[in-house]
Amino acid sequence: MPLAEVFAALGLTLDETEWEKLRTRGNVSFAPHDDSGGNFSNDGVRQEIETGEGLTLVVPQQLAGEYVTASDALTLTFAEGAALRGCKRVFVLICEDVVKVEASEHRLYIDLPGDKYDLCFEF
Repeated sequence: MPLAEVFAALGLTLDETEWEKLRTRGNVSFAPHDDSGGNFSNDGVRQEIETGEGLTLVVPQQLAGEYVTASDALTLTFAEGAALRGCKRVFVLICEDVVKVEASEHRLYIDLPGDKYDLCFEF
């Protein structure tokens, strides 16, 4: 599955130039362990993706971790050193590794280290 489609499934708002950046990353490889989960990975050039929500997502050279699926949700838990980074510009870009992303048709939850800066978008 193309990385751009994974981002689209998460419901992120991106300009066309940002979608084009993601399309250059190619496919995410999913290696199942069982019916509901396994490992995922994607390799490419490090990218900074600006979202319509005012966040910058940094996609590292290697993006990897574990996934779990349910009938109505997907959870991606990122491996240390291969995590998506969530950033906000406050004079400078302040970034935190994303621990995991939980997505369903009704909400997107982005888990950052600690509890203060987690993000939740409900649809």
